[in-house]
Amino acid sequence: SGVKVAIVALIALFSFSGCVSKSYESQVISLDQHPSATLKLNFPQNDPISGKSLNLNAISNEVNYAINSAIRQFSFFPPIEKNTYRYYTLWGKVQLAECDAYSTCDYFHRGLDIIKNNHGYTLKYVNGTGLDRKKTVYCKSSSCKVEYEPWKRETRVTFEINVTKPNNNTIVFAYPRTCLYEPSSEESLADIERLKADVQFILDKLNGHVIKLKRNYELQGEISSQYSATAVYANFKRLLGDYFRGLINTEKLSDVNDSNMFAFEIAGQRRPLNISAYPYRNGSKTKYSVIFEYTIDSTGKTSVTPEQVKQARERIAKIIND
Repeated sequence: SGVKVAIVALIALFSFSGCVSKSYESQVISLDQHPSATLKLNFPQNDPISGKSLNLNAISNEVNYAINSAIRQFSFFPPIEKNTYRYYTLWGKVQLAECDAYSTCDYFHRGLDIIKNNHGYTLKYVNGTGLDRKKTVYCKSSSCKVEYEPWKRETRVTFEINVTKPNNNTIVFAYPRTCLYEPSSEESLADIERLKADVQFILDKLNGHVIKLKRNYELQGEISSQYSATAVYANFKRLLGDYFRGLINTEKLSDVNDSNMFAFEIAGQRRPLNISAYPYRNGSKTKYSVIFEYTIDSTGKTSVTPEQVKQARERIAKIIND
C-alpha cells in the first residue's frame, strides 16, 4: 500500500508541474459537397447620377468590402474580438481595458475572422485566450521599460472558399472540400457540424445576393435672376424654411448678401440646401449646393434617378425666379 501511495503522489506531482501534457494535432476534415454560390454584377457602365465610370476594376475594393460585410451579416457568429483584455489589479479589481505595467492580463480572441486573399476568402472560426506576462527590460530612475511576452492558446477551424470569375459580370463561390481543425486546450467556437452549417448558410445567402454601393453627389449651380438677393432669400425662407442643424437655426446674414441653409427634399431625403445670393446687374445671382446620398446596386438600379435630380434642379430654379 505504501508503494501505491508513492506512485499516486508521483503522478500527481508530474501532472501539476506540467510535465504531463496533451498533444494537439491538426486535422484536415473532408466535407460533403454543396452547390456553389453565384453573384451577378450587372452594374451600369457609368454612374447614372455622377457619370463616373463603374468599371469592375475601379470598384473592386468596394465589391470586396460589400462581400465581406455580407458574410459578417449572414454568419451566426460575431466578428472576431481581437486583444480584448481583462486585467487583475493589485487590489483584485477586474476590468476590461488596456493592460498596464502593474497588472496581470489575459485576453480573448474569439469569433469569425474573414480574410480576403488571392484565391477567395478564408473563414476562420477562432476561440482563444491568452496571457501577457510582464518582463522588465531595464529601469532608469523611477521609470521602467516594460515588454510583454504573449502566450496564448486558441482553437481554430478554417474554411477556404475559392472564388472564380467565369466572366467579368459573374463571381462564383465554391463550397470548400475540406476544413482545417487546429485544436488546443480551448474548446472550439462550436462543434464542427455547426460551423459547416454556418458556412453553407453563408453561401446560400450569397447566392443571388444584391450588392449595393453607397454614393453621394453634390448638386450645384449658379442662376441669374431679375429679382434682388433679398427677394431670392425671402423666397427660399417662405417656400422651404430654414434647415435646423440640431438646435441651431440658420438666420439671414444680411439684407444684401445672404448665405444660408434651407430644408430641401430630394428623393425622400431632407437635406440642407446652401445658397449664396448677391447683387448682379439689375438683379442677382444665386449659387446653390445640396449633397444627397444614393446607392447603385448590382442589378443596375439606383435609389435616386436622373429624373429626380433634374426635377430638383428645376425646383431650385423656380424658387429663385418665383
